[in-house]
Amino acid sequence: MVNSRKIEDLQLIVAAKCRAFIAACAAAGIDVVITSTYRDAESQNALYAQGRTTPGKKVTNVRGGEACTITAGPLISSQW
Repeated sequence: MVNSRKIEDLQLIVAAKCRAFIAACAAAGIDVVITSTYRDAESQNALYAQGRTTPGKKVTNVRGGEACTITAGPLISSQW
């Protein structure tokens, strides 16, 4: 299972946007914590199982490989 927090694991354009976002937040006095930059399908499926077939609250509605969690699409679609 892979669940990375390294900006270097992002696609180049996404990594650049991530760094710009972090810099803008720092300039505004906001601390940012990157919790995940890349998560493989196995890790995503483990999160999906949480609250369904394993104990805990549901934390996602997306199975591994189903959405932009693979390419960090939410960051791209923001103003950054």
